[in-house]
Amino acid sequence: MILQYTKAACPGRPDVSDSVRDDCPSGGQCYKKCLELQELPEDIPVGVTKVFMKGNLIQNLTAGSFNLISVNLTSCIQFGLDYNLINWIERDAFTGLTSVEKLYLNHNRLTSLPGGAFLGLPSLRELFLYYNEITMLHPDTFTELVSLEYLNLKSNEIGFLPSGIFKGLPSLEKVRLDYNQLTTLSADVFNSTLYSTSPVKLQIDDNPLVCDMCVSWMKDAVQDGWLAWYPAWSGAPIYPDCTNTSTTWPDINITLPCPDAGKYLKYI
Repeated sequence: MILQYTKAACPGRPDVSDSVRDDCPSGGQCYKKCLELQELPEDIPVGVTKVFMKGNLIQNLTAGSFNLISVNLTSCIQFGLDYNLINWIERDAFTGLTSVEKLYLNHNRLTSLPGGAFLGLPSLRELFLYYNEITMLHPDTFTELVSLEYLNLKSNEIGFLPSGIFKGLPSLEKVRLDYNQLTTLSADVFNSTLYSTSPVKLQIDDNPLVCDMCVSWMKDAVQDGWLAWYPAWSGAPIYPDCTNTSTTWPDINITLPCPDAGKYLKYI
């Protein structure tokens, strides 16, 4: 069963009215509650497989937020909190959501994420954090996400990634970091030994990257086979151009700025 908590999709209905629908976008049966939530509800039925709370007024997720309802979410594989007003997530906020595979937190107002923000999500495969206002990530923000394959951090304000932030993600396949404020990216954010058989795919276009020795490792990583990117368009160079210079990546200069370099990098 799919559960939707929404007011926008229930025009003309009282706030307390419920409806059971068979015309869910993804098929199956929807149980729709026409509310405008300011906090997580406690009346989630047992056996629900997908919960969507898109477009509500939830602002914070504190430690243990799901403690009272996690027993009813043992079959839940998708949880949507996108398009809310969430500006803070505490450590252990998601403890108990052991079956959730996809978590949607995009289009909120997050500015930072603490260490252990996503503890208690051993099955999580896809995490959507795009279109927030994130500037800071703790080195342990994504700790223990052993099943995470896809991480979308597109369109935030991230200017720096701490060392080791992705090192504990053995299943990681794709990372989107495009449309942020990264001027450099250190090799030690990844654990290259985890991707010896299948490269991690990185999208990092539209960042103000500086072409110096701090990013030259990406060229070597692609050659070594543990990192992959795609050119932004057909015929683009294998490596990012160093704008307004004759220097190429194989001859990279430690003092050379090239703020437009990132636009050539795409994930597969």
